[in-house]
Amino acid sequence: MGDLRQAWRSLRATPVLSAIIAASLAIGIGANTVVFSWLQVVRWKPLPAVAHASSFYTIEPRTADGVYLGSSWLDYRDLHARLTSFEWLEAFRMTPLTVGQPPNVSRAAGLFVSGGYFRSLGLKPTAGRLLEDADVRAPRERPVLVISNDYWRSHFAGSPLAVGASLRVNTVVFTVVGVAPRRFQGTTLGLAFDIWMPATMAPAVVEGSQELDDRAQRGYQVVGRLRPGMPVQEAQRELDVAMRELAVTYAPSNTALGAVLAPFTDPPSVPPPPGLLPPTRKIPHGPCDP
Repeated sequence: MGDLRQAWRSLRATPVLSAIIAASLAIGIGANTVVFSWLQVVRWKPLPAVAHASSFYTIEPRTADGVYLGSSWLDYRDLHARLTSFEWLEAFRMTPLTVGQPPNVSRAAGLFVSGGYFRSLGLKPTAGRLLEDADVRAPRERPVLVISNDYWRSHFAGSPLAVGASLRVNTVVFTVVGVAPRRFQGTTLGLAFDIWMPATMAPAVVEGSQELDDRAQRGYQVVGRLRPGMPVQEAQRELDVAMRELAVTYAPSNTALGAVLAPFTDPPSVPPPPGLLPPTRKIPHGPCDP
């Protein structure tokens, strides 16, 4: 108590200095908190509900002139078959959607994804099931989709009857087969999505899309996780060989086209077109679900 009284008398004797010291401490603590929160969200746990996302890598195609392009669906399929350095490799691309029957329609943000997308991310459904390899085996064959937990609550009031319900997306009637886990928002940093669909349904949903047949249509992002103990340099060398093979086999679309292996948490070299950006939503700062 004597020490406290002495400290109080010292503070009263020098109020300006005391205020400066207190403000400096507050600024220092605040700055540390902001930096730690950024590291927590962007670097260590960039995807809510997805464990170990900071260890993922993206494959970014690049021309000989240093221009970065998106990946095509066909290139992804070839790389998936060729690259042994990866434990898994998945592809996705964003698309704006119109949901409902006119005139009662609403906008939604969607992702076309490869068959192992949810499995590779280690996710479990809140209800129903998630998309599987069988859903992407043939074009236009499986009009099924998964909705986000937020979409489930806002549009279906969290009802279990959502699984099996029909949703008209653009001009195609889909069946809701499952609900994504709580807090999962997708795999584009800082953006949140409402609907996930098989990539092989893209030509039915997007008018004029030839992405399942045309390597020049490049809108996909390819992400994967290296096998345990696999050096990044070795994985890059294997990727270089695969890209050279594709450049020879599929000229002119792949001529002189290479690719760079980049950490998933790095900013993308090719930002998505503004018309495809879904609304940004706040990413929770709590620990990721297992």
